[in-house]
Amino acid sequence: MLEDKMLDFLTAWTRDRADESGAYEYYSDRLGRGITVAAYEKALLGIVVALKPSRVVHAGIGFGSLDALLEEAGIRVIGYELDKRRAETALAMRDVLGMKYEIRPVAFPDGTEGRGGTLIFTNVGAGWDDAAQRRIVAAFKSFDTVLLDLRLFGRVREEADRAKLAASLKKIGKVEPIETVGGAYYVKVSPR
Repeated sequence: MLEDKMLDFLTAWTRDRADESGAYEYYSDRLGRGITVAAYEKALLGIVVALKPSRVVHAGIGFGSLDALLEEAGIRVIGYELDKRRAETALAMRDVLGMKYEIRPVAFPDGTEGRGGTLIFTNVGAGWDDAAQRRIVAAFKSFDTVLLDLRLFGRVREEADRAKLAASLKKIGKVEPIETVGGAYYVKVSPR
């Protein structure tokens, strides 16, 4: 099973490389509990597969576990990971698994992301300034669907900020809440 292979690889890789792997506390805790794919990622997998997108662009892939599962489901994936340590771990895992999803070790958007498909933003962007967040939100218009955790997107951490962001997203298109999983607060944005 793919999840078992990912767990075996990531456990050994992060043990041998400690902080050089980009595991930090979040992934170290997950791996210590035997988790490579979190509940919210499994929920997203089901949502994305049901959408049948032409491709997925995933901003903030971490170690790329969700991306591996998406490829296994037959979906073309382009992943972005700005943390160089995590990107290196994701590349190593992808190669060991013999997968082909693309990993870009840069910030999203990079001007080459293209048009169409589904964009996923997971736990990413706490350090963005307002200009970066505006640029990212403007890039949403290039996709058919955007799946976004309002609880963790950009600098949004408080409920009032989430409501403000949700209202601004309505200018881009239809915004629908998605059932929360694992504390996430996802919305589906369908740009006009």
